[in-house]
Amino acid sequence: FGGNLSFGSEYTYTLRTDDYLSFSETYIPTSYSKIREHNIAAFLEYQYALPFGQFTAGLRYEHDEFKYYEDHTYRPDQSRTYDNFFPNASFGTQIGNVQLQASYSAKTNRPSYFQLSNNRVYLNRFTHRTGNPTLKPAITHDITLMGAWRFFQAMISFQQKRDPILQWSNPDASDHSVAVITHQNFDKLPTLNAMIGAAPTIGCWSPTFTIGVTKQWFDITYDNQKINMSDPMLTASFNNLITLPWGLMFGADFSFQGKGNMENYYFSENRYICNVSLQKSFLKDALTVEMRGNDLFHKQISEGTMYMNRLWAAAKNFSDSREFVLTLRYKFNMTPS
Repeated sequence: FGGNLSFGSEYTYTLRTDDYLSFSETYIPTSYSKIREHNIAAFLEYQYALPFGQFTAGLRYEHDEFKYYEDHTYRPDQSRTYDNFFPNASFGTQIGNVQLQASYSAKTNRPSYFQLSNNRVYLNRFTHRTGNPTLKPAITHDITLMGAWRFFQAMISFQQKRDPILQWSNPDASDHSVAVITHQNFDKLPTLNAMIGAAPTIGCWSPTFTIGVTKQWFDITYDNQKINMSDPMLTASFNNLITLPWGLMFGADFSFQGKGNMENYYFSENRYICNVSLQKSFLKDALTVEMRGNDLFHKQISEGTMYMNRLWAAAKNFSDSREFVLTLRYKFNMTPS
């Protein structure tokens, strides 16, 4: 019908076994689990060029079936079969120098086998870790608007995630002083992402600047109290590439991540990263030498708190991220094609 239709299918079979051998049955019992999964999908997409833009629509069907075995016994109550349809559509157009695109998509995020495993792992006498075989897949509905004008770009996206999977904790059934960390489905997690950027070229200087914000609407119950986890998070980057005489290229990249919430985690410190580089090519661009300094001010630090029912975990993560890197690249048998 004057457009372009594409279609296909895929099939995946997976077998996973987990054996947890405990030599001290007092704390954690020995356990065995096995998962057999069959996943078959069929998909099609249709593209059609309109006088005022390009229209695309598609549909994906997935049949997923996995069987769960615990201690060599089939567990029908923890086995699952899913039949899902995931549509997508987009429309793009150009009005003068302005390019616009609107899109919608539905996607699934199935729990990992580690998250589904019923094996229990001993961390310490107050904390154990286990999976949750009753987890449901998370479904994300995404609506995105994008625009570009000259060297400016902008994007706004709203995501509604149904049955999101978050790390959570529950008291042990036999000993309430022990917290069992697992994963759990929640009702919904709406999130808004917005970004604006610019990438001009000013003589020998090519800067790229982006600034964005992520905002979620999410409440959890911690220690029988309702906690609002909806603080927005600001991110920004400022990358620079300068062409110097004698074939030298100088780069300076800056990035920033502000405080805010992401799922049931609160980032309590701002994060700054600064990288610089100097590059030169030799032998008609066959040999490239690059010197790079990463995280010059040693600010690649992540600090925050995760709230999980009756348990909260505070962590400050930092590593030897400040480093000097020398890279040599040589291209053999270069061709213009």
